[in-house]
Amino acid sequence: MRTLKGGQPVAIKLLVPERGGAGFDERERRQLVREASVLELMTNAKCEHAVHLAGMEAVVVRHELAWFVLDYLPGDDMYKVVHDPQRGPISDVEAIRLARNV
Repeated sequence: MRTLKGGQPVAIKLLVPERGGAGFDERERRQLVREASVLELMTNAKCEHAVHLAGMEAVVVRHELAWFVLDYLPGDDMYKVVHDPQRGPISDVEAIRLARNV
């Protein structure tokens, strides 16, 4: 995906309620709003080692669905890195190094 203005690549974090059609409960909704607030703070403060939102109105939290539009960070997806059968288990040091980049 790319932004409409500037055509920058973005990542979209899509969240659906664990209970399916029942939607997010109030606790889950508060947690999502809190996560959005933290991301907005980190983006506005231009924190160096944080995932940044990809612009204004980049977070939508609804009863049945939520999404965050984030700056795209190139590289392997974490699931592939951790579960790569040819790579084998990663060391503690490698896990910490990878986690610092997230």
